[in-house]
Amino acid sequence: EKMNIAFQKPVTTSSVEGTYTGDLAVDGDYETRWSSLFEDPQWLTIDLQGIYRVEIVSLFWETASALAYEIEISTDKTSWTTLTSISSGNGDNEEHIVDGQGRYLRLYLTNRNTEYGYSLFEVEVYGNPIDSDPDTEAPINLNASLNSTTPNSVSFLLTAEDNSGIVVYSITQNNTTDMFTATSGIETSVTVDGLTSNTYYEFIIGVRDQSDNISEETKTISVTTPTEIVNNACAGESDLASQGSFEVGYKYSFQTDGSNVIIEFELLDDKQDLNAYLWNESPFTETSMTKVEERRFRTILTGQSSGKTLSYACKFAFSGGLAVTTYFSYTVGENCTDTVEDDDNDGVNNDIDRCPDTSSDAIVDENGCEINISEKLEFYPNPTDGKITLILPIETPIISIQIFNINGKKLIDIFHRENKLLREIELDLSQYTNGIYFINLSTENLNETIELIKY
Repeated sequence: EKMNIAFQKPVTTSSVEGTYTGDLAVDGDYETRWSSLFEDPQWLTIDLQGIYRVEIVSLFWETASALAYEIEISTDKTSWTTLTSISSGNGDNEEHIVDGQGRYLRLYLTNRNTEYGYSLFEVEVYGNPIDSDPDTEAPINLNASLNSTTPNSVSFLLTAEDNSGIVVYSITQNNTTDMFTATSGIETSVTVDGLTSNTYYEFIIGVRDQSDNISEETKTISVTTPTEIVNNACAGESDLASQGSFEVGYKYSFQTDGSNVIIEFELLDDKQDLNAYLWNESPFTETSMTKVEERRFRTILTGQSSGKTLSYACKFAFSGGLAVTTYFSYTVGENCTDTVEDDDNDGVNNDIDRCPDTSSDAIVDENGCEINISEKLEFYPNPTDGKITLILPIETPIISIQIFNINGKKLIDIFHRENKLLREIELDLSQYTNGIYFINLSTENLNETIELIKY
């Protein structure tokens, strides 16, 4: 298997817009990005930390892409050789077959496709080291510890050292192995998901290098995943984001104490230089939260009237980026301990359930009656010139929409929480090129993916 030799390597750039730094273009995350200032020319240089024969360069552009640019290579960062020259780049995902050798790879960007700067989700470089003596040394000093657990995932902190500068961790459980590439000597957080709540797992962690030299060291960590948390207005756990994204997720809680409301948010992701800010939805305000533990923050709202509805989110700011939770509604005085009777376990209280014998896994409407599969989601027109209307079978206040191209790249990630119930949603894909797209729509009662043709 070919290895991305640009992964987590040092990056320098001609400019940076805000917090969108150059290292985000080689972090392996297709949702973070480097962004330049809004002028030409610009450049991004990757130190491969060794002499390589480069064969493939893959660019994953955000909408603000390059029309014209050159890919160059150098052994001394002074004299550059052009690997390829592009005059009509169209953005999206671009793969270039090249042939050259050097230590430094540079993207020299001379003409933009938009009025904005240049913005790259990821740069991947594939090739082989040029070394007269083959690498036969396996990684050393493997360390592994448990970082965090959720009902469906486990996060580990891993370190190991290798003379090549790159290590590849393997995490095996029940004959299934996940691989993670990281920088030698740097503690790395990795997450294994797709687990079952309240279940015992045994993970065997190993390490190798890019030359397939496998260390004899292994670590075994046993974990029992916690019971699935039932979210309510007072407390819960989620990984949904209104801005940015979460690797593991976060916890939230609201508690009334007299005329005060205590609000807490705890980040489950492992992030450095962490701060938290409380967002009030209407009117919008942002206030700093008090840190009570390493990743848990609190704000106390005073003078609150019983029965008043609050709507708050939390912005987590950390080294290299930020992520914002969804808004959570809470009624002052609510304690979420009232017993709800639901004999058929369909999520609808017996008092208002008009169809009391539906199965627990059925998708039901607000009256507790099952929705037929054919009624789940309607959309038109298809094919489309860009504009599309989605019609839900029931009204819902919470909607998550993700749009992917045919290569699986996420183009749009939208989370709406509306004060009114929605059933009809309009989307506009006019800015994207013609082709096949996939739209995933999720609500509390629905998760559907549709295929769309744009002409």
